[in-house]
Amino acid sequence: MKAIYKSDSLNLSLYKLPTSIIFNDDKIKTKLVEELADNDFEVINNTVLKLNISVREYLKVYDFNMSYVPYFKLENYMSKKISFLDYETLIYIKLIGFLSHKENIFIFDDILSFLSDERKERILKYINENNIMYVNITSDIEETLFSQYLIVLGEKGVLIEGEVKKVLMEEKLLKKLGFNLPFVLDLSLQLKAYEVIDQEYYDLDKLVNDLWN
Repeated sequence: MKAIYKSDSLNLSLYKLPTSIIFNDDKIKTKLVEELADNDFEVINNTVLKLNISVREYLKVYDFNMSYVPYFKLENYMSKKISFLDYETLIYIKLIGFLSHKENIFIFDDILSFLSDERKERILKYINENNIMYVNITSDIEETLFSQYLIVLGEKGVLIEGEVKKVLMEEKLLKKLGFNLPFVLDLSLQLKAYEVIDQEYYDLDKLVNDLWN
């Protein structure tokens, strides 16, 4: 199998962990996605088809387990035509369909950002519960908090990589590349500097609970 991007700097074996890849140039992402597709990975992008079939019929094509309808809160959509759905719901349905295939690795091409936080968390919860491996190529650093491993790409290949929490602590480097820290981490670091709390947080609910306690 060919390398994904810069064979001497990006190791496919890293994808044994849920991984996020962030970039600061759309050209970098385009090249990466093209090479992934050439290597027969299942790349899921935000292109949607306006099909004149119902959501139920669409999901049957993917052998979707209908017992998951309540899990994904699809009860009100199953009889609706795909062509009449709003854009976010189209993306949501598309993701659910693809994930029903249970491929070894899914590649998300900057697609999760089109979903509400609730739907995004439901998709990722399903992925984790079913041990589905994924690589999330994203321009939104907030989404990296859902992964375990983080790769930062630049024009010359991999600029930094490692466990998400360790990479995100490289604040100066990330800002130099044009990335701000995720909101909850940035806030917790500021509060820690003022000795309001004594640790970093990567989950807003946990931070709020700590502040109240």
